[in-house]
Amino acid sequence: DLVTLATHDMPPINSIWHGSDLELRDSLGLYPTPETLEEARDGRRHDRHIFLEALDREGLLPDGATRHPKDSPYMTHALRSALQVYIARTQSALMVVQLDDWLGMETPVNIPGTSEEYANWRRKLDRDIDDIFADPRIRELCEHLTAERSR
Repeated sequence: DLVTLATHDMPPINSIWHGSDLELRDSLGLYPTPETLEEARDGRRHDRHIFLEALDREGLLPDGATRHPKDSPYMTHALRSALQVYIARTQSALMVVQLDDWLGMETPVNIPGTSEEYANWRRKLDRDIDDIFADPRIRELCEHLTAERSR
Protein backbone atom coordinates (compact mmCIF):
# COMPACT_ATOMS: atom_id res chain seq x y z
CA ASP A 1 0.00 0.00 0.00
CA LEU A 2 1.08 3.56 -0.75
CA VAL A 3 -0.35 6.85 0.48
CA THR A 4 0.27 10.33 -0.95
CA LEU A 5 -1.50 13.66 -1.31
CA ALA A 6 -0.36 14.02 -4.89
CA THR A 7 1.63 12.45 -7.70
CA HIS A 8 3.58 13.90 -10.60
CA ASP A 9 0.33 13.93 -12.60
CA MET A 10 -1.55 15.99 -10.02
CA PRO A 11 -1.23 19.68 -9.20
CA PRO A 12 0.37 20.68 -5.88
CA ILE A 13 -2.02 20.85 -2.92
CA ASN A 14 -1.93 24.67 -3.02
CA SER A 15 -3.28 24.60 -6.54
CA ILE A 16 -5.90 22.00 -5.64
CA TRP A 17 -7.02 24.04 -2.64
CA HIS A 18 -7.20 27.35 -4.48
CA GLY A 19 -8.57 25.85 -7.71
CA SER A 20 -5.86 27.51 -9.76
CA ASP A 21 -5.30 24.23 -11.59
CA LEU A 22 -8.94 24.31 -12.72
CA GLU A 23 -8.52 27.86 -14.01
CA LEU A 24 -5.28 26.89 -15.77
CA ARG A 25 -6.97 23.91 -17.44
CA ASP A 26 -9.82 26.21 -18.47
CA SER A 27 -7.38 28.73 -19.97
CA LEU A 28 -5.87 25.88 -22.01
CA GLY A 29 -9.30 24.92 -23.36
CA LEU A 30 -9.36 21.55 -21.61
CA TYR A 31 -12.98 21.74 -20.43
CA PRO A 32 -15.49 20.95 -23.18
CA THR A 33 -18.22 23.15 -21.66
CA PRO A 34 -18.57 25.83 -18.99
CA GLU A 35 -20.75 23.35 -17.07
CA THR A 36 -17.85 20.89 -16.92
CA LEU A 37 -15.67 23.55 -15.32
CA GLU A 38 -18.41 24.44 -12.83
CA GLU A 39 -18.81 20.77 -11.91
CA ALA A 40 -15.07 20.60 -11.27
CA ARG A 41 -15.27 23.69 -9.05
CA ASP A 42 -18.20 22.17 -7.11
CA GLY A 43 -16.24 18.97 -6.66
CA ARG A 44 -13.26 20.90 -5.39
CA ARG A 45 -15.39 22.77 -2.83
CA HIS A 46 -16.68 19.40 -1.63
CA ASP A 47 -13.11 18.03 -1.44
CA ARG A 48 -11.98 20.96 0.72
CA HIS A 49 -14.87 20.30 3.10
CA ILE A 50 -13.94 16.59 3.31
CA PHE A 51 -10.28 17.46 3.98
CA LEU A 52 -11.21 19.84 6.79
CA GLU A 53 -13.65 17.39 8.37
CA ALA A 54 -10.99 14.68 8.35
CA LEU A 55 -8.42 16.98 9.96
CA ASP A 56 -10.96 18.02 12.59
CA ARG A 57 -11.77 14.38 13.45
CA GLU A 58 -8.06 13.74 13.96
CA GLY A 59 -7.49 16.88 16.01
CA LEU A 60 -5.17 18.26 13.33
CA LEU A 61 -6.92 21.48 12.33
CA PRO A 62 -4.39 24.31 12.57
CA ASP A 63 -5.13 27.33 14.75
CA GLY A 64 -7.71 29.55 13.12
CA ALA A 65 -9.01 26.83 10.76
CA THR A 66 -12.47 25.32 11.05
CA ARG A 67 -14.37 22.52 9.35
CA HIS A 68 -15.91 25.09 7.03
CA PRO A 69 -13.98 25.79 3.80
CA LYS A 70 -15.12 29.42 3.73
CA ASP A 71 -13.21 29.94 6.99
CA SER A 72 -10.02 28.51 5.43
CA PRO A 73 -9.94 29.89 1.89
CA TYR A 74 -6.14 29.90 1.63
CA MET A 75 -3.72 27.05 1.93
CA THR A 76 -1.10 27.73 4.58
CA HIS A 77 2.04 25.92 5.64
CA ALA A 78 0.20 24.76 8.79
CA LEU A 79 -2.70 23.36 6.77
CA ARG A 80 -0.39 21.65 4.25
CA SER A 81 1.56 20.13 7.14
CA ALA A 82 -1.63 18.93 8.84
CA LEU A 83 -2.69 17.16 5.64
CA GLN A 84 0.72 15.47 5.42
CA VAL A 85 0.50 14.37 9.06
CA TYR A 86 -3.01 13.08 8.42
CA ILE A 87 -1.89 10.76 5.65
CA ALA A 88 1.20 9.76 7.64
CA ARG A 89 -1.18 8.24 10.21
CA THR A 90 -2.49 5.69 7.72
CA GLN A 91 -1.50 2.06 7.83
CA SER A 92 0.08 2.23 4.36
CA ALA A 93 3.47 0.64 4.06
CA LEU A 94 4.84 3.57 2.06
CA MET A 95 4.24 7.30 2.12
CA VAL A 96 5.28 9.55 -0.74
CA VAL A 97 5.56 13.31 -0.37
CA GLN A 98 5.82 15.95 -3.05
CA LEU A 99 8.50 18.56 -2.46
CA ASP A 100 6.16 20.93 -4.33
CA ASP A 101 3.75 20.60 -1.40
CA TRP A 102 6.42 21.15 1.22
CA LEU A 103 7.45 24.34 -0.60
CA GLY A 104 3.92 25.60 -1.09
CA MET A 105 4.25 25.72 -4.86
CA GLU A 106 1.15 26.46 -6.89
CA THR A 107 1.95 25.68 -10.52
CA PRO A 108 1.79 22.04 -11.67
CA VAL A 109 4.86 20.44 -13.19
CA ASN A 110 2.69 18.40 -15.58
CA ILE A 111 -0.84 18.59 -16.92
CA PRO A 112 -1.96 15.21 -18.25
CA GLY A 113 -3.61 15.44 -21.64
CA THR A 114 -1.39 18.25 -22.86
CA SER A 115 1.71 18.25 -25.00
CA GLU A 116 1.95 21.56 -26.85
CA GLU A 117 -0.50 23.52 -24.66
CA TYR A 118 1.64 23.50 -21.49
CA ALA A 119 5.36 23.37 -20.77
CA ASN A 120 5.24 19.99 -19.03
CA TRP A 121 8.26 18.92 -16.98
CA ARG A 122 10.00 22.29 -17.36
CA ARG A 123 9.01 23.99 -14.10
CA LYS A 124 11.71 23.73 -11.46
CA LEU A 125 11.47 23.75 -7.70
CA ASP A 126 11.91 27.24 -6.31
CA ARG A 127 14.75 26.19 -3.97
CA ASP A 128 17.65 23.79 -4.17
CA ILE A 129 17.75 20.65 -2.04
CA ASP A 130 20.13 22.07 0.59
CA ASP A 131 17.90 25.11 1.13
CA ILE A 132 14.81 22.91 1.35
CA PHE A 133 16.19 20.76 4.16
CA ALA A 134 17.77 23.74 5.93
CA ASP A 135 14.28 25.25 6.36
CA PRO A 136 13.28 24.80 10.02
CA ARG A 137 9.60 24.42 9.12
CA ILE A 138 10.38 21.58 6.71
CA ARG A 139 12.71 19.94 9.20
CA GLU A 140 9.96 20.12 11.83
CA LEU A 141 7.46 18.62 9.38
CA CYS A 142 9.90 15.79 8.61
CA GLU A 143 10.20 15.08 12.35
CA HIS A 144 6.40 14.99 12.72
CA LEU A 145 6.02 12.69 9.71
CA THR A 146 8.76 10.38 10.98
CA ALA A 147 7.11 10.21 14.40
CA GLU A 148 3.70 9.44 12.88
CA ARG A 149 5.10 6.79 10.53
CA SER A 150 7.00 5.15 13.41
CA ARG A 151 3.83 4.42 15.39
